[in-house]
Amino acid sequence: MAVAAPAMDADRRWLFGPVSDLLFGCGVAYIGIFALLSFGLNAVEAVLPIWSFLIISLFISGPHYGATLLRVYERREDRRAYTIFTIYATAVIWAAFAVGVHNALVGSLMFTLYFTWSPWHYTGQNYGLAVMFLGRRGVKVSPLTKRLLYLSFIFSYGVIFVTLHGGGGTAGYTGVAADAGSYRFMPLGIPGQIATALYWILTTAFVGTLGTAIVMLLRVAPLRELTPTLVLVFSQALWFLIPALARSSGEFQDVAPLSLRHAEYAALWIVLAHSIQYLWVTTFYAARDEGVAGRTRYYGKALLAGSAIWGIPTLIFAPSALGHAPYDLGLFMVVAAAVNLHHFVLDGAIWKLRDSRIAKILVRTANHETNADFDTGRSRSFGKPIIWAMGVAGLIVLVGGDLETRYGVDIATERGDHERVELAAKRLAWVGRDGPLVHHNLALLAQMRGDLVTAENEFLESLDRYETKNAWYNLGSLRLRQGRNTEALEAYQAALRMNPYLLMSLIGASQASLSLGDPDGAVRYLERATALSPGDADLRQSLIRLRRIHGIR
Repeated sequence: MAVAAPAMDADRRWLFGPVSDLLFGCGVAYIGIFALLSFGLNAVEAVLPIWSFLIISLFISGPHYGATLLRVYERREDRRAYTIFTIYATAVIWAAFAVGVHNALVGSLMFTLYFTWSPWHYTGQNYGLAVMFLGRRGVKVSPLTKRLLYLSFIFSYGVIFVTLHGGGGTAGYTGVAADAGSYRFMPLGIPGQIATALYWILTTAFVGTLGTAIVMLLRVAPLRELTPTLVLVFSQALWFLIPALARSSGEFQDVAPLSLRHAEYAALWIVLAHSIQYLWVTTFYAARDEGVAGRTRYYGKALLAGSAIWGIPTLIFAPSALGHAPYDLGLFMVVAAAVNLHHFVLDGAIWKLRDSRIAKILVRTANHETNADFDTGRSRSFGKPIIWAMGVAGLIVLVGGDLETRYGVDIATERGDHERVELAAKRLAWVGRDGPLVHHNLALLAQMRGDLVTAENEFLESLDRYETKNAWYNLGSLRLRQGRNTEALEAYQAALRMNPYLLMSLIGASQASLSLGDPDGAVRYLERATALSPGDADLRQSLIRLRRIHGIR
């Protein structure tokens, strides 16, 4: 039987108030989005297409990274207290980044670690807030209850770990692409049968530990005092465990946010929900008594700090500067890995309710207490113009690059506007994003209007920036049309060296070999193509006819 919790100041039970706390802190807003996506996905996508999240995330996800930087670097006292993280761990991560932008294996390992750690970061935040709300309500949580609640979150994360490293792969986990160029996510490869068994073991453990913890909590507090914590538990399940089980089992695939088909779009909303949740709690910690103006100022600083850490590395390590991989073929993945790993390390060190100052503000602070008890001791040097100038530069690089890529390259290419794409290439070069794909698009547009000389030059320009199998294939096809069979075969072979399973490159190489008087080579390429597409009757007949004409068995 539940007993009443101690009487407490109503304001103290919440951070900003019940509405904002439940919506943004506990995840009710995402639950609403989940329902909206379930019944009106097409309408939502029409208003907010997937590309728009590039811009939205800059102003929501970006500041959530900046909030951690402010928390740990703005105060001289904190920089000194967390030296091992602010200096040494930071140096290791960014040194690995500097290697990773030149070495695909190192970059891929960093990205894999980020992908694997990220859901645990989300899970830890949900757990911390669940305990925080219990503390603010004066709920007496026994060590056993707290341990069981913690275990339930661990088991929830375990399902995602199995999804990432087993048969489920990266689908639906996050909006960041899981492969680009030579960079990719590298799963452990848990066998399917073992993964399936683990799914059910972990799910059963989750239900058991959570159910027991809830029963024990109901013995010491009424249901209304547990509401924020229970909503957070449900949000955690809706973010990770429920979608993972639905996609791995093939059930509920007609529910858009649970389906594999719409997993990436649904995941982008989870990323935003997590970032909003993080900003909600960090804003309370840093500016709870400063009013709208103070909170707006804090958001502005967090936005610039987040923009700097995301934007400046992409500029410094662009292929035209100190880097090697283009932005959309590896650089962004390695930057994402470094920024997030740095964020996870710092976050894990500083946002602990065991820290007396944090606990005093987030858990035990009554509404009438002021910031006077917690002198910020901000370092004057942090406000130096050069620091914030980097933030402004980073924001310009990120916003300008994303908008120019969308409107100057993607949309302009769709409408065949060669001049606009050329202008985009020049502008993207200013922000380090003049990559191979822009010139590949220019080549295709030139080819469409019959300017084969410009098309070939643009394909070569694309390959000079970074080799891609598509550029080699299209260059081979262009040369084959011109009767330059030797050069065409060389281009097809280059594409096949990058990926030996390219059907169209195999067919093109077969045609070029035949034109060069090498029917044996033509047959070998066509045999490989047929093996890749055994159901293609036309391809099989072409192989039979080629063998018969040239007497090849």
